[in-house]
Amino acid sequence: MRIAIYLAVVATLAGLAWLYPFLFELPLAAAIGGAYWAFFAGKDGPPPADDDGAGSGRRRE
Repeated sequence: MRIAIYLAVVATLAGLAWLYPFLFELPLAAAIGGAYWAFFAGKDGPPPADDDGAGSGRRRE
């Protein structure tokens, strides 16, 4: 489903850039950001933060 949304957004912005050439950066940015979102972004969201908030990465015992 993500790939279909990605292609629809890029196609829509490419059509908009075809009509208004000064907007050529929009489909380029959507293609780069959308590729990350569609193919590499996690579906569960970011991992949970540490309880202590220190961010040391060490395991508590």
